[in-house]
Amino acid sequence: MARNYSFVLSLALFFVVCLLIREKLEVNRLKFDIASQRQTFSKSTFVQRNLSDEVGRVTWIVDALPQLGASGASGAILKYGFEWVTPERSEKPILASMPPAEAETAFFSYIQSQQIKCPAKTRIGRNEDGGWDACIAGPFNVSRPCLVYSIGMGGEWSFDYMITGTYKCLDMAYDPTLGKGDHKPNELLWFYNTGLGLTNSVNAHNWKLRTFGSLLKENGHLNSTIDILKMDIEYSEWESLEAIFAERSLRNVKQLMVEFHTMEVHEGKSSSSRNFAYYWQILRGIDRLGFKQWHYLRTPTGGYKSAHTAKQLGCCANVYFVNTAYLL
Repeated sequence: MARNYSFVLSLALFFVVCLLIREKLEVNRLKFDIASQRQTFSKSTFVQRNLSDEVGRVTWIVDALPQLGASGASGAILKYGFEWVTPERSEKPILASMPPAEAETAFFSYIQSQQIKCPAKTRIGRNEDGGWDACIAGPFNVSRPCLVYSIGMGGEWSFDYMITGTYKCLDMAYDPTLGKGDHKPNELLWFYNTGLGLTNSVNAHNWKLRTFGSLLKENGHLNSTIDILKMDIEYSEWESLEAIFAERSLRNVKQLMVEFHTMEVHEGKSSSSRNFAYYWQILRGIDRLGFKQWHYLRTPTGGYKSAHTAKQLGCCANVYFVNTAYLL
């Protein structure tokens, strides 16, 4: 009897040891997989810095994005009086290998094309450069309680003062270029001496940079609805949006407002075909996430003569998107 008990106990211990070994192996496998993914992601997305790698990197990220929101090509019926203008943008890619004149023409045709009509809009801030248009139809009507992220203001605060004073929204404002410390200009306006970027880092200007997902996490807003995300960050919008795609941090944003800049915003520089290919991939990523363009407005400054086509173009434009997931 004692011998049988000893045998059963030994067998039970054997199975326990096997289970522990199996669990240990599984944990090590998972750790290896996660480490491999992190290494691959880091090498593929955030380490290689020359422009050729940027095009390949952002293409990899955008291709992995899910197709969200409404699609005009599928015949999706929109609510609240919204209408399709251009149901689907051209998916013909802008390639780094294209002649610069062809790439430039294709890019400006793409970024200027209106996809959707918003039946009601208003101006937030001054009428001149510095104010922004907002769609206020249906679920996009800005009313308390509301939450806004305002990235970059360059000393022009009319949008932020109106969004907090008139609309009573909580406004999280960020700009490291002003030389001002973190403070509260009013009860609903929080200002931070921080900028938006591709990674969490400190740049050559000694500016603290954070990704949008990191800002949401720091403020406890990962699961909060963001009524407006507005950014005007002088060419840094492209790589900041790339990080946003990688983090999938636009999912709770209703409206996206971006002042896009081409390389010409920097005096003496011209956008190349590689630049246009990179810009196009970012715009394609916005579209894949269900954000459709309802408005395009070239800024009054920044005009230049194209080095590729001799056309009079603008380096900068405010482009407005709504998240069509809220229209289904």
